Amino acid sequence: MQLMPWWERLGVPRELAEKGGEQEGERQIFLVISHNAFLRRVVADFLSAGGALVQTRASMESALERPLKDVDLLVCDYNLPQGDGLRLLKQIRIGRTGFPMDVPFVLVAEAAERWLVQSALGLDADGCLLLPLNARKVEEAVRIAMKRQRVFAQANDYEVVAVEPPAPPQPAPAAAPALPACFARAVEGANLVPVEALETDMVLGADLLSERGLVLLNAGARLEPGVVRRLREAASSFGFDSVPIAPAAAEGNQP
Repeated sequence: MQLMPWWERLGVPRELAEKGGEQEGERQIFLVISHNAFLRRVVADFLSAGGALVQTRASMESALERPLKDVDLLVCDYNLPQGDGLRLLKQIRIGRTGFPMDVPFVLVAEAAERWLVQSALGLDADGCLLLPLNARKVEEAVRIAMKRQRVFAQANDYEVVAVEPPAPPQPAPAAAPALPACFARAVEGANLVPVEALETDMVLGADLLSERGLVLLNAGARLEPGVVRRLREAASSFGFDSVPIAPAAAEGNQP
């Protein structure tokens, strides 16, 4: 049984599928790049069933070692040994490989992460296939890639496209504990300690103020037995139940 030409199977106009000077019956060359042997086989089988000549590569390194100058479509996994699909696409677009700079390129990814899609678009990828794959997904992605009318940027425009995943967000620094109203000017690193847990040799971590705002005890004062007693007495009249205590290194510091 004669196979239907791949461009008819995918709905691609013949004039777009055939290159100048090619004879009828000659087939396009597709390349599938993935470290996953099952994925390579599934995609390659589908494409070859449509009449295309299909080659495969298992890594970015092997793809660069054996580039195809006449390749008509690349289907490339994002996750590759020695690199990834975005890095390969960037090198192709800036002309650092033996592949045609304008070759149609379909990226295979596990998820449509925003940064990944934006980078792929910035490098003029022709589509993004999301895992798991099926025949319909592959057929649609290839059909769109082969029919796309493309206008490419200059190589230096592709140079600036980031292909690194963004750094994970850093956790916000812990907020300093809210001081009781009668304390002010806390030293760096001060922590609130319950009044009943105060011990001698601790260091006061903020100024203790009177109701009129006068400083009764300075931050940095060592908690001797008399100071601990005064703080516990003040707690009942001032209405606080914890005291800012500075790190031991702050001992003797006067603001």
